[in-house]
Amino acid sequence: MMRTQTRFFWIFGLLAILPSIGCKEKPNQAIPAQSAAEKKTEVKEHSLEVYGDPDIFNQPRLQFVWHHQNYSEKNKRDCIWSIKTDGTDLRKVLPDKLLYTHGAGISHKPIRSPDNRYLVVSMFSDGPILKELFDLKTMTVKTIATGGFKPNFQWTPDSKKIIFVLNGDLVEYDLETEKLAKRKPIYSFGFYLTNNDNRLYAVTEDGFKIHDFQGNLIKRVSFTKKIVNFGHAVSPDGKLMLYHVGSHAYIINTDDPNNPIFQDKPKWMYKHASFSPDNKTLFFSTGYLEKLDIINKKSKIIFGPKNGLSASYVTLINTQEK
Repeated sequence: MMRTQTRFFWIFGLLAILPSIGCKEKPNQAIPAQSAAEKKTEVKEHSLEVYGDPDIFNQPRLQFVWHHQNYSEKNKRDCIWSIKTDGTDLRKVLPDKLLYTHGAGISHKPIRSPDNRYLVVSMFSDGPILKELFDLKTMTVKTIATGGFKPNFQWTPDSKKIIFVLNGDLVEYDLETEKLAKRKPIYSFGFYLTNNDNRLYAVTEDGFKIHDFQGNLIKRVSFTKKIVNFGHAVSPDGKLMLYHVGSHAYIINTDDPNNPIFQDKPKWMYKHASFSPDNKTLFFSTGYLEKLDIINKKSKIIFGPKNGLSASYVTLINTQEK
């Protein structure tokens, strides 16, 4: 009996030490260093943005929609994130619980107000599509409108009004009066409100149009070729425009549209693009967040999700001078 017990304890002890023998590193075995790109794409638990925090908003940031790679399949939802343009300080813009107070999913590109306080998001629901306005200072939400069509949200520079498309009409929401009013229609693939003279640049199938703030036509420019109805952008000052003809990308000076300052045939289209305030850089999404040096024609990955899910609906925020 004693021999049996002794044999049992001897076998048990051997099994207990085997895992530590098998997993023990060799003293001279080198551990591969993590590349800078891998570090940039590493996802852990992240803090929220804090409205007005000078360390968070000490430079422009890219806001985008993305799944967190650690979410379970059951709870996997789009979340809104932001990151500095140097690829650091990845943060959630707002809590998931607040984002999904009324809606069930993000339907179009969320747009931040110039003062960073407000976020307007178009969201699916069990009924009509909701236009949700989030206050990132008070962490509250209100539904400002319901209805379809790509909204193409545009904020006025003072962050007091939002211009967008609702059920085929061009409308304007006033944050102070909380009223919605129709505007003079502007038919286009998409329009952009400039930050210096409040002009509306409307991209069309054969060029672009410039309207004053009231919607009156100032100028029309036509190209010789039809352009794609997505993958376009206009710089905040209205001086540059990105568009695609087939698989070719062009950037032009809107005062000299016949002589592109940049042209390329990229592997992927420059989607959800934003120009930097100095018009030297184009930020865009290919599933990764990337930036293009317009002068040197070189692009660089800023953030590349490793979970197989694309970062999309990218916009450049925090660009106003303080």
